[in-house]
Amino acid sequence: MKFLAKLLTTALFAAMSFPASAADKPAAKTEKAYIGGGCFWCVEAQYLMLKGVKKVVSGYSGGKTINPTYEDICTGETGHAEVIEIEFDPAVTTFKEIVELFWDAHDPTSVTKEPMEKHGKFLPKGTKFVFQMHYAATGKEERDRTELGLYLSKEKPKYELRTRAVTQQDLGIPPGSREYPAKATYKFRKPAVLHNLSPHMHVRGSSFKYELIYPDGKTETLLSVPRWDFAWQTLYKLKEPVAVPAGAQLVCSGTFDNSAGNPANPDPKQWVVFGEQTTDEMFIGYYDIAVAPLDPVSQPKQPKEKQKAPAPASATN
Repeated sequence: MKFLAKLLTTALFAAMSFPASAADKPAAKTEKAYIGGGCFWCVEAQYLMLKGVKKVVSGYSGGKTINPTYEDICTGETGHAEVIEIEFDPAVTTFKEIVELFWDAHDPTSVTKEPMEKHGKFLPKGTKFVFQMHYAATGKEERDRTELGLYLSKEKPKYELRTRAVTQQDLGIPPGSREYPAKATYKFRKPAVLHNLSPHMHVRGSSFKYELIYPDGKTETLLSVPRWDFAWQTLYKLKEPVAVPAGAQLVCSGTFDNSAGNPANPDPKQWVVFGEQTTDEMFIGYYDIAVAPLDPVSQPKQPKEKQKAPAPASATN
């Protein structure tokens, strides 16, 4: 995953293209481009779906530390930029198109925002991490390398950050439907501070909106994504955190396009329901809230004293 590339850089953006050398040139006539931004995973995602791109590798460029780790990069002290190496077929897509796609989807002048100071997620003793991996068949054996990184706080954080979701699973999208509506609502029982929003749909998703309805009836639009794109599973950070009073409602609304006019639609003749396959659909409004740390509701349920048997292997906290 990690490599160092020699190239000219300006701030956090660098881009160049050159033909592969005779020594490492693959059978097909390909070229390579190096593009950098605030997060190589975010930059990488869009190119994996671009026709003509053969391979995308994430790594680092510039800097003063030899063979840095990801933890070293995150300190901001090594001087590296996160970059990707794109191997592409110029007969299918040009270098100009690769650069234009970058500017359409990414602002390299934006600051990468790491987890907020004084905030943390509570992991009780016995917590189990469960990974749900989604793969698409390629017709050949592939290798996967998944990593999980944790930053452990040396002291109890001032606020606990929790990720929650508003979900609508009752979906029945008719064949050919261009604007099938969906809606999901959650009512806050306790005050909280809202920080981040992350809408999630699949390839037929076309729009998504978050609204906050206060107890007095006032409505505030927090986020509107009028042109949903499955290639971008984006986390939207609010410019200013929003104080949510008890009794307020978070309303998520959106639409699906199951028509032939949707170029990402695998089959406009099918009824579509909620499911985990990309060809199914989802309607989930993820959000992050900050609350008082170690609130009792976030604690796992403790077994009664007489229950000595261990929890099932599939149980999670």
